Amino acid sequence: MGKQEMYDKLRDAIVNQDINGAGPLVQEALDAGLTPFEIINDGL
Repeated sequence: MGKQEMYDKLRDAIVNQDINGAGPLVQEALDAGLTPFEIINDGL
């Protein structure tokens, strides 16, 4: 999965208030090498 696809999924989970889905998506992004800063700054 590419960075933009991860950002899109994270954004959708947060906007839709998917509490159970957001955590695993964040972990997947971290495991893929994204930094917390990138996830917050670029993903939202």
